Amino acid sequence: SYTPHIQYLQAGAEFYLKDYTQALTVLDNINFDKTTLEIQKDIYHLYAQIYLHQKEYPLAISTYLDIIKKYPHIIAVDSIYFEIGELYQNYEQDYSAAINYYSIISTTYPESDLRGKTYLNLAFCSQQLEQYIEASLYYKKALATHSLTTAEINKTSKMLDYIEKYKVKEESSALENLVQSFAQFVRNNDYIATISSLIKIYTNDLKEFDKALQLLESDPLFSKEPGLLLLKGEIYLKLADRATLAEDDDADKFKTQAQQIFDSIVTDYNEIPEKAFAEYYLIPLKIRIYEPGSELYLTSLRQLSLSFIDAYNTFPFIGQVYFNLGKALIESENYEEQTITYLQKAAKLSQNAAIRNEAYRYLGDLYLKNDGYIAARNQYEKIDEQTIYNDPVLLYNVGDVYYQLKSYSQSAVYFEYYVQNYTVQENYIEALNLLASIYLAMNEPVKAISDYAILAEKAPDDGLLRTLRNLYIDEGQYNKAIEASMKIEALTSRDRRILAGIYETQGNLSYAILQYGRIISQVTSEDTMLID
Repeated sequence: SYTPHIQYLQAGAEFYLKDYTQALTVLDNINFDKTTLEIQKDIYHLYAQIYLHQKEYPLAISTYLDIIKKYPHIIAVDSIYFEIGELYQNYEQDYSAAINYYSIISTTYPESDLRGKTYLNLAFCSQQLEQYIEASLYYKKALATHSLTTAEINKTSKMLDYIEKYKVKEESSALENLVQSFAQFVRNNDYIATISSLIKIYTNDLKEFDKALQLLESDPLFSKEPGLLLLKGEIYLKLADRATLAEDDDADKFKTQAQQIFDSIVTDYNEIPEKAFAEYYLIPLKIRIYEPGSELYLTSLRQLSLSFIDAYNTFPFIGQVYFNLGKALIESENYEEQTITYLQKAAKLSQNAAIRNEAYRYLGDLYLKNDGYIAARNQYEKIDEQTIYNDPVLLYNVGDVYYQLKSYSQSAVYFEYYVQNYTVQENYIEALNLLASIYLAMNEPVKAISDYAILAEKAPDDGLLRTLRNLYIDEGQYNKAIEASMKIEALTSRDRRILAGIYETQGNLSYAILQYGRIISQVTSEDTMLID
């Protein structure tokens, strides 16, 4: 008769052959009293997988809960809760139930390897329930785990931007601003200013763009007020941005509507503040007909930007104009010496801290790319520290600059943070390798050994293993040195001599003799053979 273990293996084979009915029959006939807890747990898990493939999701969920109840000490409970959450999310579309199970992971298992994905799923489910404040919070927590890949970071940042700009309603702020608007109306009796305030409440606080447009179109008088016209154009720009973030095809339509409004302001009015803002908004709108990065695109952007700068050199967002021009030139790799000037002016003139940081970053990256390490360091030093630590790519570059300048103690600070917090990033292995070499240069072999040992597990190669072996020997850790030696795929005669020397030091003379014998059987040089 089949033993329970063999029956389990047979059921697994039937499962992979997609004969789910037969697999269930085999499982049902297993005598649980004669199985180990480990096999029992595996049997339940196979039951769950079969129910999943049969689309019997409630049964799968029930089985997973049984696993948690019966075998909590021999399973990764957080991963089971995660699977239950995904079942509710992806198949049952019961987002509230999914949130309940994901929340168990986030509260009970805060150090779980699944915490980043858990927060992302919590954010997604909250969005489906239109709980945008909660979704925003979960996206921020996902980013704070530092467990996301670069692609996931970019996608999450984009979604967070979308939610906070266009979904989170600041109702308390709206009420406060509404009271202030009416108080100002009572004091000043300024009808147009009051309408402008109401429009801003609709757009900035309540995210009710359609209602804002309806109000603007409710009185023909409003179409003759440049301030309200500018607001209307800005609303269409926001609608275009919202559509772009949501990957909606209406983005271009909204941009066209915005462009028409700004063109009318520029054409119909002179010597008014709104005209400068209209021309500022028109720069990206006019060049969108060209392929980004193309010669026509860059030529048009340069002409429009420089003309604007000449005409409005005291414009409050003049730093942004310089930045957009410099950024476009760098990203197209058609940069020139003047590009550096544009970015320097952006950093100097921008009132926006994020723009200043980005300008310094582009300058630093440009100098780094061209081996201008001192110049790169000087730019990176101007960036807010938190901005550096929150961006794994920038963090790596800053660490690399100090490494190239042999400022090892400073480089170590950045690479230490990188390897501790960004283990899934593309440059993790290289950062770990550089950090280990820094510790060697700083005469901290114990720390170097720790990092090289991790590297040997994650990305082993013979050169690395030899370095690790030699460090172990220097520290007198001979057993570890032997382990590292045995992992070297292409053992040379020199490797075997070192291994023989370790055995001899330990007093394992028979093993040392064995290594020398293998060397003698392989070498062809008579002199070397005689020495061995």
